[in-house]
Amino acid sequence: MTNVKETKQAADHLLEVLNERILGYKKAAEKVDDTSLKTIFKDYSKQAEDFADELLPFSDKQEWSESETSATGDMWRVWMDLKSVLTGGSNDAMVKASIKGEKDAIKNFDNVLKDNTNLDPELRGIVSKQVSLMKTACERLEKLKS
Repeated sequence: MTNVKETKQAADHLLEVLNERILGYKKAAEKVDDTSLKTIFKDYSKQAEDFADELLPFSDKQEWSESETSATGDMWRVWMDLKSVLTGGSNDAMVKASIKGEKDAIKNFDNVLKDNTNLDPELRGIVSKQVSLMKTACERLEKLKS
């Protein structure tokens, strides 16, 4: 049986995760000089925005940008700034940081699917599709590592 409260909480949590993903990829795109890598990061940021738009109907929020960011995510983006400075703007450093962020997002999505047995079936289908695409993104990034 679908649990409306569980569904809204799950959607809200995933919107926060996606907001972190959006901001992380935007930060990575700012820090790299390689145009193809910059395009990849911008594409994944846009993908996360599209994912968030798909989840909005299951949330009380009107826009995904209403979602908070976590202190951990905020600190991670500061770390990305610092790492960029310490590595001289290394493209590889941003790829590795993005892989870590992507793995964290995947873990959160997988946990929602595993821990919330009464999710709206439509939301479960959307989340399953999205996590699959995030895993593909992570595999692509892994291939870009030096």
